[in-house]
Amino acid sequence: MIVLLFCLAIPCILLVVYSGIESRNEAVTLYQKATLRIVNNIASEQQAVVAGAEQLVTALALLPQVKSRDRKATDAILSELLKKNPDYANIAVADKAGLLWASAVPFEGNVSVADRKYFREAVLSGTFSSGEYTEGRITKKAVINFSYPVKNTAEGLESVIVVAQDLGYAQRIFEKISLPKGASFALLDHQGIILIQNLKDPLSKKLIGKRDLNEAFSGMRKEADEGTFESIGNDGQRHLIAYKRISLPHESQPYLYVRSSIPLASITSRASAAMFKNLIVIVLFSGAGLFLFWFIGRRMIVDPIMHLKKASKELEVGSSSVRVSQAVRGGELGDLAHAFDQMADTLIQRATALRESEAKANAMIRYAPTGICEIDYRGPKFISVNDAMCQILGYSREELISMGPGAILDEKSRVLLADRVRRQLAGEKIEESVEYRVRKKDDSFIDTILNISLNQVEGEPWRALVIVHDITERKRMEEELRSAHAGLEIKVLERTEELANSQQRLQQLASQLLLAQEKERKRVAVELHDGLLSELAATKYLLEGKMMLLKKGNIPDPGEFQRVVDILASAMREARRIMNNLHPSVLDELGLIATVNWVCMEYQKSYPHIMVQKDIGVSEEDISFPIKVVIYRVLQEALNNFARHGKGNSVDLSLTKSDGTFALTIRDNGQGFDVEKAQKGLGLESMRERVEISGGVFKIESASGVGTAIQASWPLAGDH
Repeated sequence: MIVLLFCLAIPCILLVVYSGIESRNEAVTLYQKATLRIVNNIASEQQAVVAGAEQLVTALALLPQVKSRDRKATDAILSELLKKNPDYANIAVADKAGLLWASAVPFEGNVSVADRKYFREAVLSGTFSSGEYTEGRITKKAVINFSYPVKNTAEGLESVIVVAQDLGYAQRIFEKISLPKGASFALLDHQGIILIQNLKDPLSKKLIGKRDLNEAFSGMRKEADEGTFESIGNDGQRHLIAYKRISLPHESQPYLYVRSSIPLASITSRASAAMFKNLIVIVLFSGAGLFLFWFIGRRMIVDPIMHLKKASKELEVGSSSVRVSQAVRGGELGDLAHAFDQMADTLIQRATALRESEAKANAMIRYAPTGICEIDYRGPKFISVNDAMCQILGYSREELISMGPGAILDEKSRVLLADRVRRQLAGEKIEESVEYRVRKKDDSFIDTILNISLNQVEGEPWRALVIVHDITERKRMEEELRSAHAGLEIKVLERTEELANSQQRLQQLASQLLLAQEKERKRVAVELHDGLLSELAATKYLLEGKMMLLKKGNIPDPGEFQRVVDILASAMREARRIMNNLHPSVLDELGLIATVNWVCMEYQKSYPHIMVQKDIGVSEEDISFPIKVVIYRVLQEALNNFARHGKGNSVDLSLTKSDGTFALTIRDNGQGFDVEKAQKGLGLESMRERVEISGGVFKIESASGVGTAIQASWPLAGDH
C-alpha cells in the first residue's frame, strides 16, 4: 500500500512540476511574442517618422529659397514646418563647410556641424543619412539627427539639410505600455548609447546617455534584424530582451535599436509560485495520506486516486470541465481533490488570460492605422488582415482571406516579391522597405512599401507578417511638386519673353505715335492754311476794299457784304469740320449712337460710292464714356483705311451685346491684305493698343481677295 501511495503521489508531483514548467515556458513565450510585437510597432512608428523626414528634406531641397540660400525666407519656412511637426526638435541648413546658415530655432554666431556623423555621412554618400545620439548645439536637447545633401545642377554639393528628431514620442508610447516591475523599453544608437528609456523605472534616468552593457548590446548586434534572447540586465538580474534594428537602405549599420527588457523573475514568478504552492500541497497531502493509509482501505484511497488520475489525463488533453471534488469527498483525498480543482481553475484562468492577451495583440494589429496582414506561404493565402488593410484595398476581410497575395500584386511586383523571398531564404541581406504596385478592388493601382517579416521552417517560408504603407499620395505630391517646379520655370521664361516683346512693341508704338503726332499737326496746319485761313484772308481783303470805298465817301454794294457773310459761314463750317475730326462734340452732347450715325452719314457724303450698313444693338447705358471715345477712334480709323486702301464698295458695321460683353464689328468687301505684314503699320497697331489699354480684346481677320473684318469687344458697363 505504501508503494502504491508513492506511485500515486509521484505522478501528481510530476504533473504539478510539468504544469509549472509549462506555465513558465508559456509565460516566457507569451512575453517574447508580445514584446517583439510592441518593439516592431515602435520600430514601424520610427520608420514612418524617418520616412516623413526624408520626404520633408527632399521637398525642401527643391525650394528656390534653399537653393538661393535666402536665409530670411528659409528661416520662416523652417520655423513654420517645425510648428507643424512636433516630433522634430529643429530643422536647419548648413553650407558645404558645415556652418549653419538657416534654422527653425534661432541661433547667434557661427554654429558648425562639420564634425557630426550625420553631416559627414550625407557628404560622403550623397543621399539621405542618419546620425547618432548628440546634444543639439542650438536646442541643447538630446536628439538623433538625419541629413540630406542639396546639390546644384552640376551635381555639386551646395548645402546639407538637417532634421533633429525629438525622441519624446517614444516616451509617450512607453507610458501607454503596461510593464511588469523592473521592465523597460529603450532606444539605443549604433554605439549602444541609451537615448531614451521609460521613466517609470527608477534606474532609467541614470542610464540615459550612457552605453548599454556589452553582453546585452552584443546580443542585438547579431545577424538577425529582430529577435529575443536572455541576458544580464543593468540591474544585475537576468532579463528577457526583445529588439528590433532600424537602418537606412544604403547604410551598413543600424542607426537605432528598439529594445525591451523584462526580468525573467517577473515573467515566471506567478508560474513558479503556483508550482511550489501546488507541490507543497501535494507533499502535505501525500504525507497525511501515508500516515492515514494504514487506517483507510482500498475503497477509500485507490478509487479516489483513480479519479484523480483520470482527471489529470483529461486536464492534460485540454478539457476545461475537469472537476474531482464531487467524486472524491472527505479526508485528505477530498482536500487533494479540491486542490486539484483549484489547480485546474488556475490553469484554465491562465489559458484564458493567454487567449485574452492574444486577442489584445490581435486587436492592436486590427485597428492599427497602417495596413497589416499575415500570410501563409503554404497556400499561399491570407491568414488575417486588419481594418486598415481592408480600407486601403477596398476589399472586405472575407474577400481578402479567400484570395491569394498574388491576386493583389501586378506582374512586376509578384516577380520582385518571389525574388526577395528567395534571396532572404538564401541568407542574403535585403532592403527592408521596397515599393510594390498593389491592385485595389476597383482595379486601380496604388504604390506601397511592404515591410515583410518572414518566418521559416526547415529553410522554407512558412508565415510572414506584412506591414503595408500606402505611399500613393506621397508620390503624387512629389510628382506634382516636380511638375509645378517645371511649370513655374516655363512660365517664368514665357513671361520674360512676353515682357521683352511688350517692351519692344511699346518702343515701336511710342516712335510711331511721335511720328503720327507730327503728321497730324502737319495735316491740321495744312487744313487751316488751305481752308480756314484762305477764307478768312478772302474776307479780310473784301472788308478792306469796302472800307477804302467808305473812306472815299462811296457806298459799297450790299451784295458784296452778302458775299462776306457767305465766306464767313463757309469758314465756320470748315472750323467745325476740323473740330469734329479732332473730337466730335456730338459724342459729348448726344452720345455714341448718334455719333456713329453722324460719322456714317458724313462718310457717305465724302465717299458716295461706298454703301454703309449699320446694326446697332446696344444702348448708351451699356458703354462707359472712355470706351465710347475708343469706339469712335477705331471706327474713324477703320473707315479711313477702307476708303484709302480697301478698293471695295460696301461696309457692314454692328454694335451688339451678349453674355455680359458688347462688340464693335466692321466688315468690308475690299481687296484684303496680309495681316502679319500690315500690323507693323501705325493704323492697325494704334487701334489694337487703344482697345487693349481700355480693357478690351482686339481681333482682325483678312486675306487677299476676301475683305477685312475688325472686331473689338469689352465687358458691359455694369461688369467693366
